[in-house]
Amino acid sequence: MKRFVCFVMILLCVFGIAGSVSAQSGAEQLRSETAVSADGNCTVTISATVSFDEAVAEPVFPIPADATDVTLNGTAVHPASAGRTALVNLKSVTGGLVGTHSVVITYRLENVVTAQKEGPMLLTLPILSGFAYPISTLSVTVTLPGSITAQPDFTSGYYQNHTEQLLEVSV
Repeated sequence: MKRFVCFVMILLCVFGIAGSVSAQSGAEQLRSETAVSADGNCTVTISATVSFDEAVAEPVFPIPADATDVTLNGTAVHPASAGRTALVNLKSVTGGLVGTHSVVITYRLENVVTAQKEGPMLLTLPILSGFAYPISTLSVTVTLPGSITAQPDFTSGYYQNHTEQLLEVSV
């Protein structure tokens, strides 16, 4: 389980996207909640308050390309393929209009936990890659199917040297 937790933390490092928002298009608040099951699959729920200061005809939100069972505000959707990501079209929520909109996207990812030949289990969760707007507040929660017995290790391609300082781990 210690190995599994260590790699869950690697996932958390991938999310390190933040920026300031002041009367411009962006996400005022974004929460990503991931529940990992004992079989190595997970369910992700992203809740966001997005604002557009100009009309955007086809606003999109990127999710992993291998996501399944995708919903937008409770309605099943079929994201457009865009290479390593899939794009959820937000137009049904925003209407392409200026203003603030609440968005909830849910999806499933399979086989996010893998065993390594050496070392702990690896949890790989692609979180928030390619969102085209700044995010003022980002919160990521990962719930594991068991207890954590040691402090996990984190790795991030975005904040490479000081990831530990940016994260808060609670049990």
